[in-house]
Amino acid sequence: MADLYYDLHIHSCLSPCADDLMSPNNIVNMAMIKELDVIAVSDHNSVLQQDTMDQVAKTLGMTILYGIEVETREEIHVLAIFRHLEDVKAMGAYVSERLPGLPNNPDFFGKQEIKDVNDETTGVYDILLLQSIDADLNEVVDKIHAFHGKAILAHIYDRLNSIHNQLGFIPFDLDYDAVEVKNEEEKEKFIRQYKSKKPVFMNSDAHYLTDIKERERGMDEQKFREFFGLW
Repeated sequence: MADLYYDLHIHSCLSPCADDLMSPNNIVNMAMIKELDVIAVSDHNSVLQQDTMDQVAKTLGMTILYGIEVETREEIHVLAIFRHLEDVKAMGAYVSERLPGLPNNPDFFGKQEIKDVNDETTGVYDILLLQSIDADLNEVVDKIHAFHGKAILAHIYDRLNSIHNQLGFIPFDLDYDAVEVKNEEEKEKFIRQYKSKKPVFMNSDAHYLTDIKERERGMDEQKFREFFGLW
């Protein structure tokens, strides 16, 4: 079976750190220009863009999964990826209940805009999404599984909020499903370091349209489908 080309870590303009042009239609159209097979938008600590992403992707013929990038109490980022919209919404409600109430300062952090299917702004989320929720790493992973999702440790080596930056290692008893790295060198490093056979994803963590992943590094389609239960 051929490789499947994906990008499961794209931020929309709901994430304050993302560019204003990261609207649903722009994201899907750019992914199609780059000939990707499946995408997921995984905004920081929120799923408020997921309904629109679902509608736009299906209208334009793009296969979509549903995501959220959760920041744990340890300030570790975890991608939570789901097959079904209702499951990501359940995860979003759990995260929202545990998000501190610090208001966003759009002049400092950036805007947090919610878009409709025409890329028109329908709302602005006022609580800062760039915060740790009141739940630790193990609790977040367990909750992702409770809602039938996959817990992927985000950018494990090279970011401020990576598990290696925050803890220095991946705990041997952590029930995570996969990791995310930025290149083949980091993939080989993870395999050597942990002697692991867990899936390794190379996503873009796109905050700008041009950052969305190119059709260059895929995953065996059967392995991808089996991992997410897409049969």
